[in-house]
Amino acid sequence: MMGEEKWYPTMLHGEAIWRELSSKAMASDSTGQRGTSGRFESVFYLKPFSDKGVYGWLYRVYPEPWQVVYESVKPGKDGNAEVTYVPVAVLEKRPTYAEVVDMLVKASQKR
Repeated sequence: MMGEEKWYPTMLHGEAIWRELSSKAMASDSTGQRGTSGRFESVFYLKPFSDKGVYGWLYRVYPEPWQVVYESVKPGKDGNAEVTYVPVAVLEKRPTYAEVVDMLVKASQKR
């Protein structure tokens, strides 16, 4: 063991590896879509949606399915807004932006 150097990866080295791997994962595939190589999957995903007068969220905690959640805002009794979150859909595949907006519009019409 004398004379042998031990190598301890530093945070900077780990960051360089992460950047290289994530850049490969985010490279365009043959269809021109980014991030479809399947090497990385978000562990937590939360995206707000506000379109066509409706509000909601696209939510996922890996490995659970995707959830579309409608956000209903009504005036409360004391003057403060009363917000409720209503699950609209549970999906195995990530929906497109247009699909999420369509689900939220339909949910708002039912209320």
